[in-house]
Amino acid sequence: MTCLVRGDAVEGRDYDVETVGWLWAKTLAQDLELCERTQLGVESSVYSPGPHSEEEASVDAFLLWYLGLLESGLREAPEDVAAGAGLREEPRI
Repeated sequence: MTCLVRGDAVEGRDYDVETVGWLWAKTLAQDLELCERTQLGVESSVYSPGPHSEEEASVDAFLLWYLGLLESGLREAPEDVAAGAGLREEPRI
């Protein structure tokens, strides 16, 4: 583990590695549990995705724009789309 402290800090005098690393370790453990439980839920046969939250409005707008582009049959050549040329609509954010 790498802890970032002031360049002139001295271990044992200015900081304790275990104390500095405690929050990092606690956060990592919580993130790991959350990711594992989320994956189990997504793999469940009863999982059904819900709507995006209001904070994800730009994600929702992009998905709707992208799906519309796919449904249109990609009228432009794929290389034009990849280069950002010829897009008929911008994502609504």
